Amino acid sequence: MSSLVDVFTDKGTTNWLKAWLAVDIAKSGLDQFADNEAKNVHANIYNTVWSSGQFPAMCIGCCTANLLKCPTPGICNKRGTNSLCQGMHDTIAKQPRPCPTNVCNKVFDEIKTLHKFSIPSWKNTSAEQWARNPWEIAKAYLPKDGYAEKSSVQDTDFNGIISFMMNCKHFDNKFSFPIATGKHNPPCLLTKAREIGRTVRHSSQCKVTDADLQDIFTTLTNLLSDQTSLTLDVTALEAVKKLAELQKETLKITTGEMIHLLDAANDTLKKVQNIADKSLDEMQVYLNQCKKDLKSHTDTCKHELDDHTAKCTKAIDGHASKAVESTYEQSCKGMHDFAFTVSCLLIAPKAYIG
Repeated sequence: MSSLVDVFTDKGTTNWLKAWLAVDIAKSGLDQFADNEAKNVHANIYNTVWSSGQFPAMCIGCCTANLLKCPTPGICNKRGTNSLCQGMHDTIAKQPRPCPTNVCNKVFDEIKTLHKFSIPSWKNTSAEQWARNPWEIAKAYLPKDGYAEKSSVQDTDFNGIISFMMNCKHFDNKFSFPIATGKHNPPCLLTKAREIGRTVRHSSQCKVTDADLQDIFTTLTNLLSDQTSLTLDVTALEAVKKLAELQKETLKITTGEMIHLLDAANDTLKKVQNIADKSLDEMQVYLNQCKKDLKSHTDTCKHELDDHTAKCTKAIDGHASKAVESTYEQSCKGMHDFAFTVSCLLIAPKAYIG
């Protein structure tokens, strides 16, 4: 097992690494909840569409561009009536047109209605997949950049998960607190959680104070323990348990998990200006040691497996040999008994004749 306190000598940087892992743990605790609710949003939208007369029609032939008028602010770059759009409507197949089954345009309207600001991130979502993949609809509520290729909740980062919950009206009754977007005092738990994710991932110093780290643990734990929807959620409860262990420095981290964490954090450290080379060097040394330990452990396991296989093979061969010997002895005894019986049968008539 590996320990976060062994990576850096600077406590602030160690706290930052703990905060990074805390965000990862919180995301793992929200993934299942977000995925389930995305499926509910998907079902609700299609049930609404079908109730208007399209049941059970579905369509996979429309692309998102077909459903958007041109120009659409923030998406199209068409200027003037006679100019060509070089953005979303850049081919004949992507020109605006009605859905042939009259379904996609209604799903489009429902997605927009459920968005808190009525401005879904259309660049993120592919209408061709709306009918088959609930998360494709959820992506319309994520930040507008960086999520087009994310096909599942597992692929989506913490900021995306929180944004889905904040921007989709479906979640308005899923928490014990009102979801307040923008600047409110005090901010709601989702807003605070989103800021934590942004601060940790885009820190200018890659350092976190003890007080800020405590606030991070408190905020994430309170969110994952929310009494309305998460208090009985198994994955959320497991995440709460891990956060408590991380805070007490009793969380068991495998070498593989540590390597994954350091690889991700290392990318952020490299982007930070004026970061001390010492921190990067310390991380690289520890990362190399983790990889070395993992290779050593793998080699040991392979060696033990080879030894165990050899012993099993020897035991099987020995058992087979004994079985053959036993069978041979039984066969010999059987032949002897058979010969004796035959001899008796041959002698018996002679006795009567004599």
